[in-house]
Amino acid sequence: MAPKKSGPRGPSFSRPPYQLSADELAQELGTNLETGLSPSQAKQGLDQYGENKLEGGEGIPVWKVLIKQISNAIIRVLIIAMALSYGVKDWIEGGVITAVIFLNVTIGFFQEYRAEKTMDSLRSLSSPTAAVLRDGNLDHVASITVVPGDIVELKTGDVVPADLRLFEAMNFETDEALLTGESLPVPKEPEPPIEGEVGVGDRTNMAFSSSTKHGNFQPKLAKLAYYLLLCAVVLAIIVFAANKFRIPHEVVIYAISLGIAIIPESLIAVLTITMAVGMKTMVKRKVIVRKLDALEALGGVSNICSDKTGTLTQGKMITRKAWIPGLGMYTVDRTEEAANPTSGDFEDGVLPEIVPELEAFLHSSALCNLATVRFDNTKKRWQATGDPTEIALQNTHSTATSRECLSYFRNPTTGDILSLQKVLLRELLIFAHLLMTVLADQGLRVLAIARRAIDRPPADWNGFPRNEVEQNLTLMGLAGLYDPPRLETKDAVRKCTNAGIQVHMLTGDHPSTARAIAREVDQLPALPFVIARCAPNTKVRMIDALHRRGRYAAMTGDGVNDSPSLKRADVGIAMGLAGSDVAKSASDIVLTDDNFESIVNAVEEGRRMFDNIQKFILHLLVSNVGEVILLIIGLAFRDRDNFSVFPLAPLEILWINMLTSSFPAFGLGLEKATSDIMRRPPHDTKVGVFTKQILVDMVVYGTIMGTCSLCTFVIIVYGVGTGNLGVNCNSRYSSECDLVFRARAAVFAQLTWLILISAWEFKSIRRSMFRFDPYQAEHRFPFFRDASTPKVYRNKFLFYAVVIGAVSVFPVVYIPGLNTGVFKHKGITWEWALSFGAIPVFVCGVEAWKFIKRKYGLFNNRESDRVKKDASLSLRQGFFTMAKTMTRTSSAGISRSTTVEKRSPVKGDEMI
Repeated sequence: MAPKKSGPRGPSFSRPPYQLSADELAQELGTNLETGLSPSQAKQGLDQYGENKLEGGEGIPVWKVLIKQISNAIIRVLIIAMALSYGVKDWIEGGVITAVIFLNVTIGFFQEYRAEKTMDSLRSLSSPTAAVLRDGNLDHVASITVVPGDIVELKTGDVVPADLRLFEAMNFETDEALLTGESLPVPKEPEPPIEGEVGVGDRTNMAFSSSTKHGNFQPKLAKLAYYLLLCAVVLAIIVFAANKFRIPHEVVIYAISLGIAIIPESLIAVLTITMAVGMKTMVKRKVIVRKLDALEALGGVSNICSDKTGTLTQGKMITRKAWIPGLGMYTVDRTEEAANPTSGDFEDGVLPEIVPELEAFLHSSALCNLATVRFDNTKKRWQATGDPTEIALQNTHSTATSRECLSYFRNPTTGDILSLQKVLLRELLIFAHLLMTVLADQGLRVLAIARRAIDRPPADWNGFPRNEVEQNLTLMGLAGLYDPPRLETKDAVRKCTNAGIQVHMLTGDHPSTARAIAREVDQLPALPFVIARCAPNTKVRMIDALHRRGRYAAMTGDGVNDSPSLKRADVGIAMGLAGSDVAKSASDIVLTDDNFESIVNAVEEGRRMFDNIQKFILHLLVSNVGEVILLIIGLAFRDRDNFSVFPLAPLEILWINMLTSSFPAFGLGLEKATSDIMRRPPHDTKVGVFTKQILVDMVVYGTIMGTCSLCTFVIIVYGVGTGNLGVNCNSRYSSECDLVFRARAAVFAQLTWLILISAWEFKSIRRSMFRFDPYQAEHRFPFFRDASTPKVYRNKFLFYAVVIGAVSVFPVVYIPGLNTGVFKHKGITWEWALSFGAIPVFVCGVEAWKFIKRKYGLFNNRESDRVKKDASLSLRQGFFTMAKTMTRTSSAGISRSTTVEKRSPVKGDEMI
């Protein structure tokens, strides 16, 4: 084997690898065909030859990230505001807006660049891997770490990780279209060495690597940004219309204020960081997100179609039963170690006598097997390499593989030539059907061991017609293999049921075997089905049937033939350990542990992120609505020159939107999942984050916030003050503008604190700030709650963002020059009472609206009604024809019927 060169130098050979025999090549590379390289040799090879990848790989284009930051709609509004400020010669305001643009672009650039890097690194975790033999153990490593001398194992659907010299292969073909243009798969043979120089397409004892393509992710915020840009234009027109389209200096500044007020300047940065953090959290929970859209999609999953083997079960086959004609049934108890041939006891604890019939059964199963089992003296434990089924049968000397049938020839000491067969039981005698059913009802996969004497010499074995070999077989016995469910599967399925998610188990096993495993899981509700004898095209039809019912489905898969169903599903889930590279490339997420519980964790994390995105979007847009209401009504405040005087200056708005609200928004994005997140139904994926509840809440809370701020301005100017709005108070400070500047300072402080307190209120969209956890008893204000329950300051980032933001108001209000020259306000005294007094008013208003929503059931999640409605419909309507469909496997031409089984809603009843 010779990986592609990427380091400073590649390995040198006496002749091209395809001209060398496997033993000669192994000798030149210093490797062992039986055990592979040692870990130290692999590390030395990686240091010497470098990573196994093509040179000149294209990285993330920096200029594209920069242009994207400059060209988004939010920055465009700020650029227009900057140009208008310079146009009216307001140098301070224009300079500050310029600084804000530079800061926003710089921060956004680095945040998104880091997010792209994070995405790239996460994708690398799900990039093609290679199964290499190192120190006798089969390890799965990243393809870039394969080094010259590694022994690589390939299975169907794998990407060839490097340029390989084959030394053992059966029915092996590769796709070399990218190298030679050949559209059909190219058959490969390991021997003999090829004489002379030949082209790439004629090197039939070699397998060549090729490059793969990766996609990019882009946050889908363009639509919202352009809506806001349109709103900014409309608001500017309103300002001009209110001034009868006279557009002097003061009117332009007011229009700038409204344009800035409608834009949530930090939204893109907050969303980018939140998603990047969420993806890292997913990795810790054994889930790799390949496509950013899957983050939102996971939270809306209503159905999970899961493979049985290796996902709901452990994927470790253990032989529990063996039936020998004339001898009866053998049972092995108390064994859970698939790789340990010494564990377990025979029935009654007595080792059976090795009679000729049993010896023939064990002998046949041991020979017709590709698995290896050995004891590792270094690690002091048994280790096995190969298919889980063959490992189990190797340990008890009975076998079967994923192929329908496999032949093996041997010339024993007696001189006979045998054809040892592993065949699925249904191809044998009909009289064995009862035995198969009995074993399958115990959750066992049933296989048969058969053999036949061959009267041909070994020289004629190659090319022996398969249909001649696999006939007139002698049945040696039956083997029952058990794949125990994972310990955590039952709780994970129960959690899905509580979350309104329906679980469907798909398996290629016998219906009775599937039924028994479903009983062990014990938590599959009435509606989901156990799909037995499931073929790859059955999965596609399953997804289509669910889509017809408006369901949002996740589908698991690991093989090449699963790619269509993974792409058809709303969320395609590939197995990271057992999955092929083709399945991984077609999926949205990859499980690093092939565990069903990880799917549930991914759904929970997806729901958490969806909730948090709703929370910080509501937090950011409520402040924008409040500012717009304040400024629109503020058009009525006219000075002596009949120009509108804004209650809030443009730079005050920028301060609030960029600094005050952005950090609490980051904190909301880091909120932990609520205690009931997996006790409520999935959200409606067609609506997205902007639900009716969010839109109405945004208007209600924004109106309360804007009204409080407006009342403060009116009380100071018209209630306590004389109502004198001065002249040109939008541009500079004078004694005539003292009242206006003091009112602005009070409004600025008040609006800042209301926005900060709203971050705590929006930790829950419906529940009171004084009772975040609905499953806890009544309690006092969260600050004084017991340490074992959630607190307001449990989210430390959010807590300190609120506290520091509240304290930062004072220097902004009081620092001379900064207050009057930049922010267009002035230090205040008694006005603080109005600013502080608005806080309880705002909190009471928010709590009252939340109470109304809870009391009258406003905006309740209607998904629960849809789930109940669908539960009354039998999915047999969608699978009616599926039960009668016969699919034919290409390897053995065996008809397979797809069987659909339904759990009875009555406890203890059989599936029908």
